Amino acid sequence: MLREDPNNPGKLRLILGDKLRHLAKGAASISKVCRQIGVNRTQFNRYLSGNAFPRPDVLHRICTHFDVDTNILQRRIAEYSAPLTELAPDPVSQSLRSFDHYLLPDAMYQYWRRSFRQPEHTYLGLALIHTPRH
Repeated sequence: MLREDPNNPGKLRLILGDKLRHLAKGAASISKVCRQIGVNRTQFNRYLSGNAFPRPDVLHRICTHFDVDTNILQRRIAEYSAPLTELAPDPVSQSLRSFDHYLLPDAMYQYWRRSFRQPEHTYLGLALIHTPRH
């Protein structure tokens, strides 16, 4: 008997769609949100319906617009009541303090690895790498 994988792509798209609908509920209009994010309205509707998943750069713009971090798929909406600065830091971003920007230029990166405790599961994460502007 096959066990349903809770992290399959279809289920993740539906989770994101539900959370986007919740976040956009207070907006004046979805069209305005799309213009502010820089996303085509038709494509945004695909995200809402769970038919598509945004590229990492678009996901970053969405998260920035709604003031949520990129763990949107892993956290409950209620956890977003705290501003971004008060959320726990991502351990991966904490470990990437000094590195060669030529080898890893500024961008949003998606990474995955096998779970240490459950090898049949995969851990998926996003990391924003950027050079601080002083």
